[in-house]
Amino acid sequence: MKRTIALVVALCLLTGFAVAQKKNAVLGKIPITLEAQFHQALVNIETDYAKSKYGATLKVIDGQFKSDVAIDAVNNFISQKVDGIILHTMDPAVLDQCIKAAHAAGIPISTFYNEPATKANPHVQINEIVTSREMGVIAAKMWKQWYPNKPIKVGIIDYLNVEHAMQQRSNPFIEGVKSVDPKAEVVSRLDGAGSSEKSLAAAQDMLQAHPEVNIVYGANADHALAGLAAFENAGRGKAVNGKCLTEIFVGTDATEAELLKLFNPNSSFKITQGLQPKANAEAEIDTMMKMVNKQLAWDKWVEIPTKDIIFTYWANKVADGSAFLNGQYFMKVDLAAQLAKLGVK
Repeated sequence: MKRTIALVVALCLLTGFAVAQKKNAVLGKIPITLEAQFHQALVNIETDYAKSKYGATLKVIDGQFKSDVAIDAVNNFISQKVDGIILHTMDPAVLDQCIKAAHAAGIPISTFYNEPATKANPHVQINEIVTSREMGVIAAKMWKQWYPNKPIKVGIIDYLNVEHAMQQRSNPFIEGVKSVDPKAEVVSRLDGAGSSEKSLAAAQDMLQAHPEVNIVYGANADHALAGLAAFENAGRGKAVNGKCLTEIFVGTDATEAELLKLFNPNSSFKITQGLQPKANAEAEIDTMMKMVNKQLAWDKWVEIPTKDIIFTYWANKVADGSAFLNGQYFMKVDLAAQLAKLGVK
């Protein structure tokens, strides 16, 4: 008798769980920008994953790196009465405003990467502090190994208007460098503003004011690659068999363009960390659908962690880079073949 009752209870629970699942949910997604390859891949994967796993539709409005655009996008989704909103924008006060508006409309809202001032919602966070610091350690050790008598001079092309990005990326990178060499000096820290054009100009200014710079960190792929282009245009940015001649370039994102530079033994771009769009996309959609299905409280702070992967010329093989791009970005990339076309063996 007890066994029968237990079975009935179990069946009721399972039936209730099945009924609780929202079918044909419509979700709104606001990426901070669709200019960057990572965010393009992120929304594409989220769109497919939401549909294939949950039968949900993802609508996307580009945040354009502007607070007013993000606010308008949230209001747009609220007016559409979507079932949930996933928001990534940089201003903590704007995040708070958007969260309050969504909650007032009875719509769950989660945030990504940049934290709101008032922590009252689920949040997906890439833990970049550990990997950013480790990149600083690696860069400093390599420079000291190659040039023990040349003081370390660091240049940063940064997100100077995004405090959270500095806390996650550039600040830990500097800490990593200084943990190896406390005398290392940051001689230039300029704003790249997520733009290739601004990053190129910043790197040109850096070179003119501080030609002694020998470790350069770009806080995203555009910062790093545009900065590298400026150095290359000035006759720098070179390496011989993986040994950097005048500086070590370090990036963030591990895009195809970054990895082609990283695995080129003649380029001084030698370290980056790979953001994982697949892992982050799945974490964002899973989190939101738990909120939609009332399996996760809307108004309680919970941090869902993801992580980055470090790539270096010395510790990784070209095949590792191809596997990363193909697995995380769903690309069909053969970095070795591309490097061969460039005459790199």
